[in-house]
Amino acid sequence: LDADNQTPLVGVNILYDISSERGGSSFGTVTNQKGEFAFEYNRVKAEVVISFIGYESKKAILYADQNNQTLYLKTEVLGEPPVVE
Repeated sequence: LDADNQTPLVGVNILYDISSERGGSSFGTVTNQKGEFAFEYNRVKAEVVISFIGYESKKAILYADQNNQTLYLKTEVLGEPPVVE
């Protein structure tokens, strides 16, 4: 969800990286029209990276025993553009 106005974000990237584990790899998904996503993992918890254009990327921990977890992304604040003379 958008942290400012609580609206669903469509197409947010959710990446689960297990490359550090033996035989591991990375996989991901994107949020649907309702801002929802789902994937299966065989761990008690999974650390994911959430990213979307115009928003700050963040890491979050998902727990297998919690089916509905709400995640919020904050709008990315851009600094002053550089001036070239």
